[in-house]
Amino acid sequence: MRKTSRARAKCVAAEASANPVLLYIALSLLTLLGILEADLHRDTLKGWGVSINSEFVDSRFVGP
Repeated sequence: MRKTSRARAKCVAAEASANPVLLYIALSLLTLLGILEADLHRDTLKGWGVSINSEFVDSRFVGP
């Protein structure tokens, strides 16, 4: 591999990396979306037997 090819490969690799803060924000938003979707479809999940028994959950923490 020539010297210019290696330098170009390093440059491309450096441009392809993502900022860790952006990754953290994206993962946080995806987690929040998953929680909201699970809350939205809680009755369907109960029908499948996936949901945890919600008898002991305080009504302040459960959506409408």
